[in-house]
Amino acid sequence: MKLTHVDDRLKQRCSGIMPNDKKLLLIKTSDNFIFIENKCGHLGILLTDAKIESDVITCMGHCVAFCLKNDEVKNCL
Repeated sequence: MKLTHVDDRLKQRCSGIMPNDKKLLLIKTSDNFIFIENKCGHLGILLTDAKIESDVITCMGHCVAFCLKNDEVKNCL
């Protein structure tokens, strides 16, 4: 299923999209794009403003970090 055309206009590190009313987050990595559900699996907080470093996304609502490759929790308060 084609969701969007990716070109030079995608300068943000991540963008929220809603195909078929599903809230997804498109994350641009150095060599790929990753889709994840746009909510923290811990508390359901939106990840649109999350901090992303390498392959780790940190929920800004409660500062828990998850690996984008395998969903492993990296830290927990």
